[in-house]
Amino acid sequence: MGYSDEKRIKTNTPSALSALPDLPIRNFSVGDLSIPVPTLFSMGGQRGSGDPRQSGSGLVNPEQQQQQRLINPEQQLQQLNKTKSTLQQLQRSGYNRLSGSTVGFCMGIKNKIHEGYLYYLTLTVVDWVDVFTRPVYRHIIIDSLKFCQEKKGLEIYAWVLMSNHLHLIASAKEGFHLSNILRDFKKFTSRSLVEAIQKENESRKEWMLHRFQFPANVKSKVTNHQFWQEGNEAKEIHSNEFLQQKLNYIHQNPVRAEWVLEPEHYLYSSAQDYAGMPGLLKVLLPD
Repeated sequence: MGYSDEKRIKTNTPSALSALPDLPIRNFSVGDLSIPVPTLFSMGGQRGSGDPRQSGSGLVNPEQQQQQRLINPEQQLQQLNKTKSTLQQLQRSGYNRLSGSTVGFCMGIKNKIHEGYLYYLTLTVVDWVDVFTRPVYRHIIIDSLKFCQEKKGLEIYAWVLMSNHLHLIASAKEGFHLSNILRDFKKFTSRSLVEAIQKENESRKEWMLHRFQFPANVKSKVTNHQFWQEGNEAKEIHSNEFLQQKLNYIHQNPVRAEWVLEPEHYLYSSAQDYAGMPGLLKVLLPD
């Protein structure tokens, strides 16, 4: 592609990465929001009230641990509700979704997509359900990707559709936003695939629909069914070496799964395009 390894691979227009906030061990702040992380960890009596690095042995002081167990349950509940409320405020304010549990709150900002760059993406079916074993389901994905290419500005450099996930190396044309394209793609295909499963003479119909109903029942923003897992596992292509690594990984997927002997023998990937044969989708080949 003619890009140097020292620079991010750009596709259309320059885009500056926003600096991520520092994530102190004992506190997490974004803007005027602050999440008391150590309070949550100490509630379970696992780490006490201090950082293990503050003691010579790195062990929790038994007296401190016992003291933490004696915290008033009402205070614990208030702390938990306060943190839950803060997380909800953070989501509503437009920052990336945080994931966690009421036990430990394992926090992390999911990979954010910045405009003007190539990305390696992974879209995964809920619970890794093997949906794409029938051509009718696969072609819903293919047709939707074609539509996004023709109408929504999607540019595809490599792709492979496996039984329960889709890999892409993609970007958006100037004037379009990759994050919006992926959002619309997932929304449309989720609805279309669930409808197809309901109509098909599918032996696993009830089981699959149940798997897609369960996450929807526990999330207020999802109705009826959730087909795709949240997030796109977006990784910015920052060098030619990284690009080549991901190209090889994508095209070797069906070989590793022992479906084919050679990458170009698999119909549902861009390996055919890279082997000089026409594939199912229009693919932009790097220089």
